[in-house]
Amino acid sequence: MLGSTLEAMWSSVESGLAEILSSNIFSVLLHEKSEQGDVPFLRRALKEKLDQIPRSQLPQNYPGFLFKAGILPEFPSKIEHLIPAQRERLAEAARLEARLLVGGLAASGGVREKRAFAAVISARSLYRLWDSRYPSSETGAWWFSEGIYEMVTGIAPKDQQEALRNLLAVSRDWSNIDRVSVMHLDSQHEIPAVVAMGLAQPFYSTGMWTKFLADDSDAAKRQRKDYYAKLGTRLEGGKTQFYVAWTPKHLVQTHSILP
Repeated sequence: MLGSTLEAMWSSVESGLAEILSSNIFSVLLHEKSEQGDVPFLRRALKEKLDQIPRSQLPQNYPGFLFKAGILPEFPSKIEHLIPAQRERLAEAARLEARLLVGGLAASGGVREKRAFAAVISARSLYRLWDSRYPSSETGAWWFSEGIYEMVTGIAPKDQQEALRNLLAVSRDWSNIDRVSVMHLDSQHEIPAVVAMGLAQPFYSTGMWTKFLADDSDAAKRQRKDYYAKLGTRLEGGKTQFYVAWTPKHLVQTHSILP
């Protein structure tokens, strides 16, 4: 019974996200590029049959989503500009994309399904913790509100880092969280997102110990010692998080550098 209830909750999020993706064109995301997602790539791909291109080779940004829906460059800036056949293909693609995104979100175990919902986000600032060792993580999927960041404003940087790790339940081995980015969205900037409460997490994620079990370096010994010291420690979580499938990278900037 519980499993059916949880499935129904995520199903509601999935249907809500599908509706959002099928009834909007997110113009702020139209110019986001990737190695395979820019307009020249899409035009070249038109010469091939779409169903013969492996999904892994298709662009994963928002223009790529529209391309998979049969909407081709130059992309329309408003949903009203689509003809009925395009609207139908967009609705079909939106259902598939929502199933994949919400399925992955549910499987992650990072957020609570209760009261989770899909929404169009605009006219606000969102913040993200990331790891400077991996520059591409600056614009990942997980974001949090300005209100949470304000909770740690004014305290020492080291304490900020520890407080944010606890509030957002970022396991130590997931990220160093030594950078904070901000994405400013004005009233003209709309993006789709899933909004949900973060779940508590262990200080080190399950199975972390296997990564340094056979390593006898001094660094590994220190990490093992810290791992066992934190074995029973739980990160609180419980704060609202925004899962953003496509980030407008040109609106993101580094806001703070933590130790």
